[in-house]
Amino acid sequence: MKSSQRLFSFLKTSIEFLRLRGSSSLFDRGYTIQFELDGMRRPHPISSAGLEIKKDICYHAQPGKNRSLQSLDVYAPASTLPNSLYPVVLFMHGGGWRASDKDDSLGVHANVCKALAGRGLVAVNVNYRLAPRVKYPEPVRDAAHALRWTMENIGEYRGDPERVFLSGHSAGGHLAALIALDATHLDEVGLAAAAIRGVMGICGVYNLAHFAGRNWMAEYLMTRAAFGNNRGVRAQASPVNHVCAEAPPFLLLNAQEDEKLEEEAEELSSFLRGKGVSAETSIISGTNHFTILSLVGNGDDRLIDQMVDFVGRQLE
Repeated sequence: MKSSQRLFSFLKTSIEFLRLRGSSSLFDRGYTIQFELDGMRRPHPISSAGLEIKKDICYHAQPGKNRSLQSLDVYAPASTLPNSLYPVVLFMHGGGWRASDKDDSLGVHANVCKALAGRGLVAVNVNYRLAPRVKYPEPVRDAAHALRWTMENIGEYRGDPERVFLSGHSAGGHLAALIALDATHLDEVGLAAAAIRGVMGICGVYNLAHFAGRNWMAEYLMTRAAFGNNRGVRAQASPVNHVCAEAPPFLLLNAQEDEKLEEEAEELSSFLRGKGVSAETSIISGTNHFTILSLVGNGDDRLIDQMVDFVGRQLE
């Protein structure tokens, strides 16, 4: 029975792998199909009704560069109130620092942003440059530039620049935590960490030594591609090594089956609480590293509920 199940799973994976021909690389294609495995049906697109969406805004124009990799989309609640401003969530996709896109082929990241906007938040869906074409700190610099654009421009989309939160999934969670904790990257764009009201990491990577040590794929296909092989660089790029008393509040969300990333969330939250910083952890049952997002398109609001609740409590 087990062998037939493995064969079925292999065939299903192979079919999905071939179907996603538009993906930019084999790694990207392999990452994408994980959202459809484990018996999950394809995520349903969340309706855009009642939302105003502006896509492909370049947040850091550079001559001769691929503008789509430094672009973002804004999802805002439609409103007839001229002076209403909404809290803002800056969201960065995952993909091992080398795959995926804000406009992923399954619409997973757009679904998260639509769900947040539907609950009265302005969601900013961010692209950033990917490894191996660029290495650390370039993706982190992109995240910082995206935050700067948001602070300077989000008022035009009824977002409140004084109530901005960072979020991201997997590698995106790493970027969100790092720019909130390592002041170097915000200093480069003229921002202060105090401008961030909170961070919501979803299955994030917070300790690169722990992450790379899990298996050969994490080491060779992701960590080396994005950060190189220097231990000092990896330590500098690890959020756990930048915890300070001035850090904003953190909510660290993990899947029930999260490839040991929940251990990094517990480590980071422990360090933060040791500095007197509010840090919460939560496990969403019945999910894995990928389905924790794809469930958002299939009628499961637990992830969004916790994010919206966290934002509300920080603003009370």
